[in-house]
Amino acid sequence: MQQVAKPTASSTGDLSAVDQAAVDIHLSALLLASGSALRHYSLPNTLANMRAAMLNAMKGGA
Repeated sequence: MQQVAKPTASSTGDLSAVDQAAVDIHLSALLLASGSALRHYSLPNTLANMRAAMLNAMKGGA
């Protein structure tokens, strides 16, 4: 299994460590399925936007 980039406080806002890890696990799985990987994304704003979108999807938003 591919390692997931560790979230930082600046990239995830006020999420708990458990929520951050879950978001990154799901985001990594999605990116791997599409032929990419979370490790290829290093810009803080891009990571924050991707994590926010994944969190929204995980909470049932669209």
